[in-house]
Amino acid sequence: MKTKILGLIALILTTVLAFSCRKDKVRYYKLTEIDYQMIPYKLGQTVNFVDSLGQSFVLTVIKDTITEGAIDTKYESIDRWLVSLKSELRNFWISLVIEEKWNFYKHISITTSTFNSYSFLISYDNEGKFVTDTTSSFDKQYNYDSLEINNKVYYDVVENIICKAHTSHENENKIPIGLLYNKTYGILQLADKDKVLFTIDN
Repeated sequence: MKTKILGLIALILTTVLAFSCRKDKVRYYKLTEIDYQMIPYKLGQTVNFVDSLGQSFVLTVIKDTITEGAIDTKYESIDRWLVSLKSELRNFWISLVIEEKWNFYKHISITTSTFNSYSFLISYDNEGKFVTDTTSSFDKQYNYDSLEINNKVYYDVVENIICKAHTSHENENKIPIGLLYNKTYGILQLADKDKVLFTIDN
């Protein structure tokens, strides 16, 4: 009987130690206060925009979700923040995602469903400052201390430009798609080549 009890205790201790060792190996990537400053939208908020024809439309924040361990593997637990905006009058939505794990810079991943589906990565450093990156031939990022849009001046604006081919050949006729963004208002403008698709309407 004593042997069985000792064996049971040994098994419990082994299990606890194994579990503790495994937990020590897990790296937790938590969202920081800096991350929470990067997306200004709040659940239920409405944002006014105007399209290229001068027609106004409204986007409503329908989702503002923080998921701890959204990506959970044996060795990593990564938090994710998802914000979604949607228009009731047209089939149009925007999603913004921050996942707390990147090799160098952090990113806001922004996807839009208007006209075509566009995806942007807005890069920022650990202090929440937007970075300038013009090295890639596929996407570039520029920073502006201030920028005038529709007769209103916005500060600390980042422009992310992606290049999309409008033919089936990758190297033919790349069209620049530009997104303007800042931490105070969020998305300010989306432009396809020289045509503004929509702009914030304050």
